[in-house]
Amino acid sequence: MPKKSLDREELLIDAMRRSIAKRGYSATSLSDIISETGGSRRNIYKAFGDKRGLLNAAIERAARDIVETSFDVPDDQAPRDWLIAMGVSTMKAVLNPELVSLFRILIAEQMTDEQTGRQILMAGPERFVDQLMKWLIARNNDGTLQVEAPNVTAPVT
Repeated sequence: MPKKSLDREELLIDAMRRSIAKRGYSATSLSDIISETGGSRRNIYKAFGDKRGLLNAAIERAARDIVETSFDVPDDQAPRDWLIAMGVSTMKAVLNPELVSLFRILIAEQMTDEQTGRQILMAGPERFVDQLMKWLIARNNDGTLQVEAPNVTAPVT
């Protein structure tokens, strides 16, 4: 996908997150998003399918941002220190006011149906566990840690 299309999609996702935070999901319309970002419904339908698809992209990006932030700590420290730093980084990311607001609104508007709940689980906690498992396996393989079963030590969601 061309960079321009990706930039446009990021603008639409950002606008969706801001609109949900300001108005709530139910009161957010595609017209609101378009008036803020320009473009057309056709752009949104092509990139995301519909309003729900744009919401799904916003959830996916929020979860990706949390996981990326969580694991963006220097890996040149003792495992215990790295795990503590990663835990602190994770808590800061999870408690980001914009993300708390997004998920609070989705819960208040009962957007936590099975589909959305599963998507949030796969986008966030499962991705997090996968990254942690990879880190444990790497530390086990390089001898930094002795983990009997690194592929099952990370908590399973």
